[in-house]
Amino acid sequence: MTKPFYVIKMIEASSKYGKGKKVPIFDAIIKIGRSDSCNIRFTDKFSNVSREHLILKYLGNKIEIIPLHSINNKTYANNKEINKSAVINKNTTIRAAYKGPRLKIILNESAGFLNIKSIEWIDVAIICSILLFLILSIKIIIQLVK
Repeated sequence: MTKPFYVIKMIEASSKYGKGKKVPIFDAIIKIGRSDSCNIRFTDKFSNVSREHLILKYLGNKIEIIPLHSINNKTYANNKEINKSAVINKNTTIRAAYKGPRLKIILNESAGFLNIKSIEWIDVAIICSILLFLILSIKIIIQLVK
């Protein structure tokens, strides 16, 4: 079973997901807005949300928020306005437009499962070093036992 990259908790309901629903995100890039082409779509009830309001881009242990909207329809992360883009790490509330719908980004929601796509190169180097150490230790023990 594939682990989602992260989870979005719907603070306000979208056209597909109810209020409080946790939506697992399996795509590295998703779009949020009122357009049918958006992964998370809000109804025209939220007219202050642009048709294609923002993009969320998964970056391993972080998410980049990229606003796509006009000057009038802002995007906020934890009540701070995002102009060009911003990188968030965990448990961040995003608001699409002033007084618009809110979404909570939850990273590591399904902790305990290994997500190969989120392993950094430094992690691979550490794992390889440990394995090499174990192999050499076993060889030395075998030599001593002989």
